[in-house]
Amino acid sequence: MCAKHINMKTRSIILTLATVAAALCSMNVSAQDASNAAYDRMDSVQTLNREEQVKSQKSQDKQNMSDLKASRKETKARAKEAKSAERNANSAAKESKSAYKTEKKAQKARRQADEQTKKAAKAREKANDN
Repeated sequence: MCAKHINMKTRSIILTLATVAAALCSMNVSAQDASNAAYDRMDSVQTLNREEQVKSQKSQDKQNMSDLKASRKETKARAKEAKSAERNANSAAKESKSAYKTEKKAQKARRQADEQTKKAAKAREKANDN
């Protein structure tokens, strides 16, 4: 009877230890599952953050391209306006130069006409004196 009693005690202790061991093992597994879930959540949050950063960067890139295109358009318009002003200035300079040359020739012609008039007057005086 003593052997049966010891055997029963041993069996009871073994069953208790087995139950506790099973409980402890399942707690580790559930803790690992919880930490894996936390890592998965962190990964998904990081993925969302990266996606938001990519979207934000794309949006910023689009805005920069739009700004650059607008700036380029404005620069082209200014260049076109500057070329037009330069053409107008060159045209005005040519007209001015032409008017200067014409006036210079007219003054020279008037001087020559005045000189001829004086010579003719002297010649008349000489002819009248003779």
